[in-house]
Amino acid sequence: MHLLLFAWTLAAASPAPTFRVEAQLPAPGKPLRGELVLQAFSGIRQEFWVYPNRLQEPPPGLSDINKFRVFPRRFQAGGLSILEATCGGGPVSLAWLPAGTVRRARLVVTKPSAAPCELRLRFQLKIPERYGPMGCLDDRCVLGAPWYPVPIPPGGIVDTPVWRHAVRVRGRGRQRFFLGGVHTGTADVEGLAPFFPVFYGEGYRLSCRPPVCLYHHSPLRSVTDFLTGNRTGDLLALAHDFVASSFPDLRHTLVLVEAELREELAMALPGRTLLVSHQALRIAGLDYFQSFHEQKLRLTLAETIFLDRMIPHERPDDLAFVPLLSAHAFLSRPKNVDGLLRPLEWIPQIDVMRKNPRMEFQDAYLPGPHNADRFRDDFRRWNNRRPRGEEVFHRLVDQFGSLETRTILERHRERKTPFRRLLDRHAGASMDWFFERWVDDPRQVRLAIGRVRLVDRSGGRWNYEIEVRQEPALPTLLDLELTDADGRKTRLRLELTKASTIVTASLDARLTRAHLDPDERHLEPPGRGHLYPQSDNLWPDPGWRFIFSGFEALFNVTEFWSRLVVDVDFLPRHSLRRRLNILASRTEYTDAGLALAHLYYFGPRVSNTRLIFRWDTGGEATRTHPLHDPDTGEETRATTTSLFSRLVINDREDHMFPTRGGWGILEGRYTWFFPDSDAEAFGDSQLFRLTGVYNRYFGLPWGLSAAAQVGAGFLWGTVHHEDELLRLTGPGMVQGYATGRFPGRAYGLGALELRHILAPRLDLTLGGLVYVTRLSGALYAGAGVISGGRELAWNEDPRAAAGAGFALRIHGLWFGLYEAVLNLQVGFPLVREQAGLDPFIFFVSLEPTI
Repeated sequence: MHLLLFAWTLAAASPAPTFRVEAQLPAPGKPLRGELVLQAFSGIRQEFWVYPNRLQEPPPGLSDINKFRVFPRRFQAGGLSILEATCGGGPVSLAWLPAGTVRRARLVVTKPSAAPCELRLRFQLKIPERYGPMGCLDDRCVLGAPWYPVPIPPGGIVDTPVWRHAVRVRGRGRQRFFLGGVHTGTADVEGLAPFFPVFYGEGYRLSCRPPVCLYHHSPLRSVTDFLTGNRTGDLLALAHDFVASSFPDLRHTLVLVEAELREELAMALPGRTLLVSHQALRIAGLDYFQSFHEQKLRLTLAETIFLDRMIPHERPDDLAFVPLLSAHAFLSRPKNVDGLLRPLEWIPQIDVMRKNPRMEFQDAYLPGPHNADRFRDDFRRWNNRRPRGEEVFHRLVDQFGSLETRTILERHRERKTPFRRLLDRHAGASMDWFFERWVDDPRQVRLAIGRVRLVDRSGGRWNYEIEVRQEPALPTLLDLELTDADGRKTRLRLELTKASTIVTASLDARLTRAHLDPDERHLEPPGRGHLYPQSDNLWPDPGWRFIFSGFEALFNVTEFWSRLVVDVDFLPRHSLRRRLNILASRTEYTDAGLALAHLYYFGPRVSNTRLIFRWDTGGEATRTHPLHDPDTGEETRATTTSLFSRLVINDREDHMFPTRGGWGILEGRYTWFFPDSDAEAFGDSQLFRLTGVYNRYFGLPWGLSAAAQVGAGFLWGTVHHEDELLRLTGPGMVQGYATGRFPGRAYGLGALELRHILAPRLDLTLGGLVYVTRLSGALYAGAGVISGGRELAWNEDPRAAAGAGFALRIHGLWFGLYEAVLNLQVGFPLVREQAGLDPFIFFVSLEPTI
């Protein structure tokens, strides 16, 4: 069966293909084997780009935060190996060269003679279990990047070669696959392209609404859509409506291919094909949130059409940015979620999303120069440093203005002229400096406002000199916004070339605020020390702000108590150095508590959101639950006040499923205990306690991870009630026992948790509010010793406790954006020397306790 969607096959008069590729689609889990034939290998050297070898090692920038957007469970290596290489039947020599961080990116084939011969390369492709444009999941494989070696033209390195070549693919039995159309058996395609994508596996089917088709494995509609969040039918409808209305003269079919993407929501490919994430449109049902997915899909549809039109005449390496650049100009200015997030920065999750975005599909929510393109999976940018089209679009707007930029790009779409040549003609001069600065060798600059000086006041005007600095000194266009005492705003367009520039400004009233790059359209290098990159773009210092720092909730279902902690911070707007913290709590021991502390951060950065070390000093007052005297049966309450100082270390990147780093607290606390009752049993106490805990995380083979915990504590002073003593058991301590089972004056404990991803991908939503993404499980074992008591010395009456248990953790996304985890944990006591032990302890928390 052959359902051709593209007219790739050439007429008889067309030039012969430069090379041919033949491949056999493999059984699930097996490597793909193929052969490349270069008919006329002249000279003694020929180089090839080998995209699959970037899959041999984990990508740079992979972290505990984003690892599950690249691999479902763990890193799995892929790559392409050469099984046999001959030229005219004779042997050739092979060597590998690096490109960037890819060690075997370029294959070099050499032969002793310059006489032409037919080069044959038999290769084997190992396709890993991986998200993105090249990978296999659930026996479905996506080859949305060059999956065979691509010759590099002689005479200079071209990063994205475009060749007229032919590809033949043989399928497995009657299984359907996609190669320029849907086929079974054997399929051939020939044409001018960087490569030809292939998609194969179980469950794929084709649904069409001309001029758009969707090659998909999810149903268009299902009775379970309200549970799975499936929007596949809406995706096809959106694509059809946009293409039909925006490109009414399109004569060829555009095909969307459903794929397991987690970083890019959609990705343009050659041949009027684009990858679309399985998660597309699966986000909170509010129009505001949906619009971000919709605009990204429209943008990529337009980019795909422009890519197809530009391949025959555009400079090959400029395909990395020109089609998307043109799509940005074709559509209205994309909406950026930062406009919604900025007023809500007092919410910690929102603050993190602004300062260090960690959500899936950042390119959908943060279009523009801040789109990081972290893993550079696109076939046009994997082996070079060229930016995406958004960055170049913004720099063109800086240079020519919005209307003129759109006019330039409209002419480019109408004419078959390479973009660089057209821009030179439009400017009437060479624009090589522009491409060198922003495309070929893009470099970030560090911006700052230096000295601001009032020069004089004359004629009712306030005249200022403002120093603007950049490092390094490069041609840079940007805005400076000035606000005067009457609230009037003045924007100046600056053209920087030197390291320091003096800007003069004359205002109607006193200058109250100067803001360099107010729209944050230039991506600066990471900040230095405790400062954010934009910390010195404002004059004067922006002062402090409020943030709702966190909410901790733990419910002990067995013992019927809860732990609720809410804290807020006041912190400098552009610094990570210090905070003033207010913490309100209700715990298993207290009805209410309020703590005030100064938090001082120092050391290296972690994920641009905090510094590793923290030193706290502060005080706390609490009101206890009713206290029971075991001797008299009397009950009373007590008020406690305390002063504390603690050293905190936290270098883990994430708390969901960490595999590196750790966190720990060493605290000294002096407490005054004031009971309401005058009974002798409830006398006043003054105590000093020193406690410490440290948790460390490790990545293990087979996708496992481990969390190890050690802790110790010591208490000095006269104790009148057991609630003043230290505790060995409970969540975060030795599990499996009631919280108050092991009071004492000195303890030591250790615990280990072994963690594994049980279900790496789930399609489940709760009304669009929470999207459940995966399930993980954990096995727990812990033990400890505690000694001493109310009337006993610290080393008397030692007692041991040991527990084991397991946990089920439900990972999800709030509104499809913010990650969270629900921890369901059960512990069982292993040492049963005490009477009346509960058979198990079950609790629920919003994050793991180790």
